[in-house]
Amino acid sequence: MSEDDKAKRNIRLGDDGELYGDEDTQPHHVEKLKRKAKPSDREITPLLLSALGFLLMLVCCVVTLQLVAGQVRQLWPGVRVVPGTRAATALPSATSPASTLWPTPAPPTLTPTLVITPPTIGIGERPMCTGIGGNERIVFDTVYGDDNREVYLLDLSQPAVSNICRLTNDAATDGDPVWHPNGNAVLFNHDGDLWRVNVDGSGGAAIVTGTDGQWDNSGDWVVFSGADGGIAVAAADGSQGRLVSGVALWDEFEPDCCSLNFSALLPVVVYAAAPRDGTAGTSDGNARELFTINADGTGRVQLTDNGDYDDEPDWSPGGNQIVFTRGRYGFNTDIWIMNADGSNPRQLTTDEATDHSPRWLPDGRIMFVSERERAGAIYVMNADGSDVHPITAPLGVLTFDYWKAG
Repeated sequence: MSEDDKAKRNIRLGDDGELYGDEDTQPHHVEKLKRKAKPSDREITPLLLSALGFLLMLVCCVVTLQLVAGQVRQLWPGVRVVPGTRAATALPSATSPASTLWPTPAPPTLTPTLVITPPTIGIGERPMCTGIGGNERIVFDTVYGDDNREVYLLDLSQPAVSNICRLTNDAATDGDPVWHPNGNAVLFNHDGDLWRVNVDGSGGAAIVTGTDGQWDNSGDWVVFSGADGGIAVAAADGSQGRLVSGVALWDEFEPDCCSLNFSALLPVVVYAAAPRDGTAGTSDGNARELFTINADGTGRVQLTDNGDYDDEPDWSPGGNQIVFTRGRYGFNTDIWIMNADGSNPRQLTTDEATDHSPRWLPDGRIMFVSERERAGAIYVMNADGSDVHPITAPLGVLTFDYWKAG
C-alpha cells in the first residue's frame, strides 16, 4: 500500500464539518480539506415553529382589531377608529340609535359651585291695576323701561304669572310705597311729595311735601322726613302738620311709626339720622345712626353709635324689638335686629349680597329685599335668621311693604 493510500484511508470527518488526517500518520504536507456544512434537522425545526407562531399572532391581532372596530361602529355609528391612535375620532352624525347591547353613555353632568342668575332690571310690561282683593299683598317699586321708577301691586293669593299689576304710570319718580292699615290705599313718594292712591289706581293726590312716609297704626296720621331735614307728622289729609324732631346738625330719615297709635299717649317713632355739614341734605352718606323719639318731640334717644351705615328701622309687632340694616353705604348691607332700647344687636344675614328694606310680618317673621340673585327679590326668614328663602322671583325690587288682612 502506497503512502498516499494510507493517508486517504486515515482521513476522518471532524465535528465542525471539516476533514482531518490522523496526526500520527498524516504527512506534514497534507492540508485540511474543507466542505460546506449542512444544517441538521434539529436546527430547522425551531426556526419553522417560530415563523409559524409569529404569523399566527399577526393573524390574531388583525382579527381582534376588526372585531373591536365592528363593535364600536355598532354602538356609535358616528365614530371612526383611526389606526395608530389611542382614541376614537368622532364624526358628525344625525342620529345615534340606542344599542341593544349597552345603553349609550350619557355625558357627565357638571354642577357649578355658584349659580348666577342673569340680572333682571324691571319686570316687563304689566297691566294697570283695576283693583286687588287678595288677603295677602305686597306693594313695591322697581325700574322699568327708560330708568323710570314705578309702583306695582302683587297679590300673593294669585298665580305668579298673573299676580302683578302696575299702580303708577307717569314720568315722575314714584317709590317707597307703604300700605294704609286697611289695605285699600298706598302712600308713596312722587318727586318729593307724598301721594296717596287707591289700590284700583284712582284718587291719586298729593298730601304733603316730604319723603319716607309711613302711616301710624291707626291710619289717621302720617310721619315722614320733612323738607328741612327733620321728622314731621301730619293728618292723613295733610293738615295739622308739625315737626316732631329736627336737630340742626342732623338729617333724619326713614321714620317708622309707631310702637303705639299716634293718637295714643306718647307713641314712639324710630328713625335713622346722619350728621350734616350745616345745612339740610349735606349728610355724610357713610354714617347713619338709629334714634327713637316720642311723638311730642321729647325723649330723643340714640340707639346705635358705631360709625356704620345703620338704616331702615322697623318696629316689631309687639314694639319690643327693631329690625334694621347695617353695612357700608353703596356696598354690602345686612339685616340686623336689636332690642327696642338698642341693646343686644345681632346680625341675621351674612351673605355677600346687599340685603335691605326689612319688614316685620304679623307672625313675627321678617321679610326683606335681597340682591343675591343680582336683582332684588323678596325673601322671608325667622327672627333668628333661620329658614331664609325667596317668595318672589328677582323682580328688581327696590323697596316694598307687606299687608295681610286681619
